[in-house]
Amino acid sequence: MIFLLLLLLLASISEIQTIAISAGSLTPSFTTNVYSYSALLDGATTGISFRVIAVDLSSNLTIVGGPLLQSNVSSEIIPVNVGLNTFVIQSSAENGINSTTYTFELTRERCK
Repeated sequence: MIFLLLLLLLASISEIQTIAISAGSLTPSFTTNVYSYSALLDGATTGISFRVIAVDLSSNLTIVGGPLLQSNVSSEIIPVNVGLNTFVIQSSAENGINSTTYTFELTRERCK
């Protein structure tokens, strides 16, 4: 009974353990219960990738409007424009009910 309860609990977890970006630094540093981040990207940065690790490895990870993600695998390179680029990463629990959304506002500077 306890094992079944533990499985049901795990199937409802949608949080992300960590997210890293391939360029720049997130502000604030990633924490599971903070849902909005920003970063300044150098003007020479033309693309970004995300590396996401879910708390529950059976969670479905997506960049909204973009590709599916695999836990602990870098995403494909996503082009970034000069100025503000907004990305939304959603983690959906295996139960299909719980989901958590994280927003990233990445600003690419102009080339100098």
